[in-house]
Amino acid sequence: MRINGKIIFRRDGECAVLFDPDHSTVTQLNSTGVILWKELTQGKDLPQLVNTLFHAYGGKISKERLEKDVRSFLGMLSSKQFLLEYEGPAVELAHAETAQHDAFNNFSLYERYSMKRVFVPGDLLETTPRALEEFVPGDIAVFYPHGKDVPGVVHRVLKCTSEGLITMGDNNPRPDDWVVTADYTPALVIARITPAGKRHTVTCGPAGMRQFRWNQFRRRIRSGLAHCLSPFWGLMFWRKSLKNPVRLTDQEQYYVGKNLVARRTAHGVEYFPFWNKLRYKIDHR
Repeated sequence: MRINGKIIFRRDGECAVLFDPDHSTVTQLNSTGVILWKELTQGKDLPQLVNTLFHAYGGKISKERLEKDVRSFLGMLSSKQFLLEYEGPAVELAHAETAQHDAFNNFSLYERYSMKRVFVPGDLLETTPRALEEFVPGDIAVFYPHGKDVPGVVHRVLKCTSEGLITMGDNNPRPDDWVVTADYTPALVIARITPAGKRHTVTCGPAGMRQFRWNQFRRRIRSGLAHCLSPFWGLMFWRKSLKNPVRLTDQEQYYVGKNLVARRTAHGVEYFPFWNKLRYKIDHR
């Protein structure tokens, strides 16, 4: 089996979108589907896909149960012609919402940059339910300010107030606009699992606040360097203008090939990594 080379893959927070330009077919992948799609692009077969999930989830789910879910996922891709030469039966599913068992609800896929140097895009985050009053400053929470149908936010807890939690990304210049309440269904992030399958415990509490302050110091250094260079941006004639962004609910993402190099949000433009600003530019509106 092999993936259809015409399919366009684009991130959207924890999830992703597959688009078939020939048939105008769009399918949304959940976090599990994103992992499997990445493996398919590398030519992995069914047993290898099952092993990837088995190790990613720390052996907490049996291989028999995982194989059933993977077969459903592959059948769905085959039915939409996203996957070619698949010998199994086609499965008609509206979305790749496979493996939605309780065991999978304790994991989220990290694909943003506000917690850079804490998480790496592609990390699988292991979470545990926690009551709102049990959070302490320095904890890292995943929560859903816009409902479960929209990818969640992974940020640091700065303060615990009577109204809720004040949160902020380690690399953001200001706290979030919202106050996290129980309606946002927050959960505590306790570990990250790298794409290679290694599990690392997440630093929370007072040690987490020390990590937050260090990351903020590094952010201010980067901002200071950018301010010093700002008079010279116009003289850098070699910078290439980025166009045709991928429009998401809260931002625009700019890609060069398959690499995310910049994004525009309500707070401005951010480059990944920072020195990409020396190579690319986004025109002001």
